[in-house]
Amino acid sequence: MRKFWPILSAVLIFIVLSLEISCTPVGKTSLSPSPYQTTTAPAKTSPAAATKPGQSTTPVSSVASTASLSCFDALCDNPPPGMEALCEDYKSGILSWYYFPDCSLLPEGPCRDLCIREKAAATPALPDHLPTIQKAGKHYQPQTLDYISGAFPATQKSLAFGVGMQDLWGRSNGEDNRYYVDASMERVKEIGSELVMVTDFAVLKDDLSIVYEPMPSGAHTMGQNELKQIAERAKQNGQKVMFITNLMADQPVKDKIVNPSPEALDKLFAQWKNLIGQQAAKAEKAGVDYFIINPGDTHFNAFEPTEHLNQLYTTLVAEAAKNYHGKLAVWWDIYPQGIWFLDNSVFTFYKQLDCILVSCSVQHVFSNSDETIESIEAAWTNVLREPGFKKIADKETFLHILMPSYAGAMQKGWIEPGTSYPEGMYQRDWKIQALVYEGLFRALYKNTATNITGIISYGYWWLDTFYPESQTSQHLGHSIRGKDAEHVFYRWSKIFQ
Repeated sequence: MRKFWPILSAVLIFIVLSLEISCTPVGKTSLSPSPYQTTTAPAKTSPAAATKPGQSTTPVSSVASTASLSCFDALCDNPPPGMEALCEDYKSGILSWYYFPDCSLLPEGPCRDLCIREKAAATPALPDHLPTIQKAGKHYQPQTLDYISGAFPATQKSLAFGVGMQDLWGRSNGEDNRYYVDASMERVKEIGSELVMVTDFAVLKDDLSIVYEPMPSGAHTMGQNELKQIAERAKQNGQKVMFITNLMADQPVKDKIVNPSPEALDKLFAQWKNLIGQQAAKAEKAGVDYFIINPGDTHFNAFEPTEHLNQLYTTLVAEAAKNYHGKLAVWWDIYPQGIWFLDNSVFTFYKQLDCILVSCSVQHVFSNSDETIESIEAAWTNVLREPGFKKIADKETFLHILMPSYAGAMQKGWIEPGTSYPEGMYQRDWKIQALVYEGLFRALYKNTATNITGIISYGYWWLDTFYPESQTSQHLGHSIRGKDAEHVFYRWSKIFQ
C-alpha cells in the first residue's frame, strides 16, 4: 500500500487546495499569501500546535499559509525519504518551505508547486559578488604585526578563547552561512577558538507579538538539523557551542517597550518564555553546551530592576531548565552602570545560572582612553576590577567583545555591519581593533586574580572575503576575520594554552 502513498497523498492535497481555491474571493490573484504573512495553524491538524512533553501549549507564531499547513500535515504523517528534516522542524513549530532543501523530493502535484512558489518568494537572487565555497575554506595563516612588540611567556592560567559567529542564520549581508559550516568551523579552530557562539533569531512585530519569520534577504530561524550540524562539527573539533536567540525589531518597535507597564512586561515575557522553551528543547536535542535565556538586539536587560522583573527572569530560567540540561546563561552589559543586576538586592535569579556573559560596550570602556596599548590595557584592567565580578565568582564568566575596525571606534562604538554608509563617514582602521584586543589580553595576563573564564570575539564572518566597500561595511565592523586583530587573537591563544 505504501508504494502508492505519493499518488494518494497528491490526490488528497489536490482536493484540499481545490477547495481553498474555490473559496478565494474574486479579485484575489494568489493561492498562497505572502511568505512573510503570519497565520495560525489549524488546531486539529497542526503538529506545531500540539502539546508535547515540556512544551508550552501556545507555540510561537510561525510563517506558513493554510495550504502549506495542509501539505505539511499530510506529508509529515509518514515522511518520505528526504522529508525527515522538514517534518522535524515542522513539529518543532517552525513552519516554512524555506527550510526544505529540495522541492523535487515531493510527489508531483499542488504541494510541490506550492513549495517551489513559496521557496522562490523567500529566496531572492544571490548578488553577483557572493563568494564561492573556496572563500569559506581558506585556511588561517599567522602573521606578526610590526606595531605590536613584547614577549609574553606561556602561562598556566586558564582562559577559554571563543568566537561568536555572524548573527543571522541563512542568507544575509552577502553570505549564506548554511553552506559554509564545516569550512568556517575549521577556520575558527585554526585561530585557537575552543568555543563557538551561534545566534538564532525571532522577530518582535509592531503589535508586539513574537514570531519566527524569515527576513526578505532569506535569513531565518535555525532548523533543528541546522543547529545539530553546527554542534556536531564543533564536537569533532573539540569545541563547545553556546547558543543565543536574538529578538529582532525595528527601532520604532523597540521604542514601544521602553519603560513598559507591568501588564505589557508580563505579555512580552509570556511570549519570550514560550519561545525559550522551544529553543531550549532545540538546543538540548542538538547537543549545545551553553544556552542563553535572554535575547540580544532587543534588550530585556534595559528594563528597570524590580522584584517583579526578577520573578519574570526566575520563571524564564525554570522554563529553560524544563527542556535543557546543559549550562544555562544570561548576558548583560557591564556599562554604563556596571553589572547592575548584581548591585540590586532584589535581583536573585542569576544565582540559578551556570554562566554569565558580560558584554563590553567599548565606547564606555574607553571613554577616557587614548589609542596607546598602555592606555587601552589600563582601561581593560578597570573593567576586570568591576565589583560585580566578585559576586559571580562561582559562575563561568565570559567577556563578550564587540570592537569595530574603523577610526574612532573606541569612543563611538558599534556600527551595523553589512550596512552601506555615506562615503567618507567612516574610515577603515584595523590597527586600532588589534590594539584593543592586545590591551585586553595583556590585562587578563597580568591580572591573575580575575575570575574571567574566557572571552568571545563576536560577529566573526562565515566567509573569508570582503565585498566592495561601497556595498557593505564588513571592513569597518567588529568581525576580526581577515584583519589584524585575528593575528592578535591567535597569538594569545597560544600564550594562554
